[in-house]
Amino acid sequence: MVPSPLSPTSGSNRRDLRRWAFSLLCKASLLVLLVGCSHEESIQRYKAPRLADREESEGELARRPAAPTPSPPMPSPPTPSAPPEAVDGPRRTLGAIVPLEGQAWFFRVTANHERLAAKRDTWGQFIASIRFDGDQPQWQLPEGWQQQPGSGMRFATILMDAEDPSLELSVIPLPMPVDGDVGAYVLANVNRWRGQLSLPPLDAEQLAREAETVALPGSEITLVDFGESP
Repeated sequence: MVPSPLSPTSGSNRRDLRRWAFSLLCKASLLVLLVGCSHEESIQRYKAPRLADREESEGELARRPAAPTPSPPMPSPPTPSAPPEAVDGPRRTLGAIVPLEGQAWFFRVTANHERLAAKRDTWGQFIASIRFDGDQPQWQLPEGWQQQPGSGMRFATILMDAEDPSLELSVIPLPMPVDGDVGAYVLANVNRWRGQLSLPPLDAEQLAREAETVALPGSEITLVDFGESP
């Protein structure tokens, strides 16, 4: 009888069978590897930052100084509702500055030289009546003067003549510079007023000679009177 190729009684056939099974297993394994490699490029990878790197980066941001906040500019007293440029004829300014702790008060009128000169005496009466109750001024109006409510930065608007709206006196409070030179502050504002009339600036000695002062409890009023030649 001829033995079957798969017969267990044939030693050579058993060896062939084992080689055939081993070859089949290798081919199957190779196929699995090839299929797996074909999807490798579709896998997305990323590299997480090391904890030390992240902490260092966050620490660097924390050490960066914050952007400085610009300080708001100190406001300047606005011009009267009738600008000096609009006044007919030669112009004249009567002004008073009262520096107090943390705040200064500005009293000012710019009008026609001759019409304002006629109010010079009543202007003096008004200034002499000024008193401060805390941080608020009080005064007595001369006969014929009228007070109107303030608006915007103005504490009050005073008409020195009810029939002449150009004779308008503005009363304006403004903050004083912290730890600033009060004399320099007053001089700077007087020279700003003079500049609006195209007059040359004064130095501290000239202002001391030309200005008047009226004593107040805890302060004083600086009075100025200047203008264009009639």
